[in-house]
Amino acid sequence: MANFDAQPLMAGYAYRPDLELPVFFGAGLIALFIAMLTVGSLALRAGRANPVCSLRYE
Repeated sequence: MANFDAQPLMAGYAYRPDLELPVFFGAGLIALFIAMLTVGSLALRAGRANPVCSLRYE
């Protein structure tokens, strides 16, 4: 969808990059990898935490 929106916008420039579908798929995969890495690391840290230490301060 972003590809179709960007084509008319980029048509007005003399030097425009070729925005093809693999570029958007690659960016989506990179974003998905970063999100999975972030959520996974937070889940591991929460899973390894001692619940007694957390409840002591509540």
